Amino acid sequence: MTNKALRILIADSRPAERSVIENMLNRLGYHCIAAAGSYHELEALTAPPVSPFDLLIVDALLGAYEGVNVAHFCQCNPHVYHSLTYSDYRIGLVDTVPCDHQAVHASLEATPDLRSLAGLMSIIDSAPPCTGVKPLHPGQRADVRPPGAMMFSAA
Repeated sequence: MTNKALRILIADSRPAERSVIENMLNRLGYHCIAAAGSYHELEALTAPPVSPFDLLIVDALLGAYEGVNVAHFCQCNPHVYHSLTYSDYRIGLVDTVPCDHQAVHASLEATPDLRSLAGLMSIIDSAPPCTGVKPLHPGQRADVRPPGAMMFSAA
């Protein structure tokens, strides 16, 4: 069953990609709350005191210029519960710090299509609801830019 109350954020520097993803979500019965076109916008939209987003769909290259590992940002930001990172380019993402919460963190090697979004949304709809800011991993800082965290691995 579609949960139309999900707070969804789409972050991609390409307006056309954001629009395509939003339209696919609309076709599936979901409605986006916000869109971000840069890492700085993403950071601002997920900073306190905003309500947490149930799902962040983000281009893995969005934080590349800032040296940010977007997957780490998704997993460790207490204002992002579930996430989908994607990239149209073959990149090696470094492993991230696991967090102790029951959330879905998926990644694709291409911009999501209707089938992949439908599959993800069926998993998220069956997951326990997001009931507030997720807890941090023991010893984890709220800073989502750990020293030396880079977007790319050596290939």
